[in-house]
Amino acid sequence: MSITIAVVTSIHPDFDARIWKHVVSLSEAGIKVHFISPWDFQDVVTPESVSVHPFRRVTRRSMRPFLIPKRVFGRLRSCWRDVDLIHFHDIDLLPWMAIASFFKPVVYDCHENYPDEMLVREWIPNLARRPLYHVMRIGQRALARIVGHCVLVAESQEPDFTIDGVDFIYIKNYASRRLLNSVADDYESRVPTVVFTGGHHDTNGSGLLLDIAERCGELLPDLRFIATDRFTSPEYRARFEAQLNERGLARQFELVPFVPSQRIMTVLNRGTIGVSPNLRTKNQEKAIPTKLFEYMAAGLPIVSSDLPNQTHIINDARCGLLARPEDKESFVRAIQHLVDDRGSAKALGESGKRAFAQRYCWEEQIPALLDLYGAILERRGSPAEGRLEDT
Repeated sequence: MSITIAVVTSIHPDFDARIWKHVVSLSEAGIKVHFISPWDFQDVVTPESVSVHPFRRVTRRSMRPFLIPKRVFGRLRSCWRDVDLIHFHDIDLLPWMAIASFFKPVVYDCHENYPDEMLVREWIPNLARRPLYHVMRIGQRALARIVGHCVLVAESQEPDFTIDGVDFIYIKNYASRRLLNSVADDYESRVPTVVFTGGHHDTNGSGLLLDIAERCGELLPDLRFIATDRFTSPEYRARFEAQLNERGLARQFELVPFVPSQRIMTVLNRGTIGVSPNLRTKNQEKAIPTKLFEYMAAGLPIVSSDLPNQTHIINDARCGLLARPEDKESFVRAIQHLVDDRGSAKALGESGKRAFAQRYCWEEQIPALLDLYGAILERRGSPAEGRLEDT
């Protein structure tokens, strides 16, 4: 497919797994990519067909509505004439990309159930959460109708995008098949270790993870915990580390540097169990965590919250045990079982690895995305010649 696509992100952290896999996959499909992001590309080798256009990250939330559009569209301006289609990844850009869609085809990649996120984000005052939920839902529906083309990650998003004039497909947050190339073959000799590779925030289960580690320390003193150092804010990181010290967990709980998705196996190869302790909140019940597929690729048995999507995946792949996020002891019992019965743990991990290779790989979804691009461009005719200045 001889086309050029601008991939745009404004807020996501450096080398977010979904976005970077998207960029690399397009490059491998022979598509030229202009990648606009606030990421740090120092010492990073990018594919030959990817041109990066970094801009300075906006760290103050109050300034994002003002500075991000200016910086993003300043970079987009430089490659506007070369681009056939724009694919963007952040809802804060939706109003501006709706305008851009009058001049170029645009695809909105909606990673999360954003209206539901408004109900649980800790920085939003309680009284403002329900009004913001409705504003977000109505606004997203209206602007998505203007954009017309969306990529979703889970079926739970479908009601918000079943709108006249909106075409959508699913590209789920699966992990890359490349991870299988770096799985270590030493599972049986590893020290018993629970691994968590998710981002740290309340609904993702970071507090529950500490409760589980504290209780396991009483029952399984030789068990270790590893978590990646990926926090929603410096303040949350400070609170988390303070809890580690107050609970006396510093010896058994290690925070390791966050690594891009293509290097996540350097962390997973140290583990014997993967844990996914997401809380039973509306946003998490609709989510499909990428870490589940990373654990499966690594051949790790999983102990997961019994939320709907996670339950379906664990049962389908026969790769782990389910626990109730309201009951830390249910996680502890599942972990203890896998520590005590290493044979059963390995069998679950191998089952997950097979299921990952057969039906949960990111690469299997790329043809559908390329078909979407082709259909959009065919309907629009020849690539748009609009000028960014006209917007």
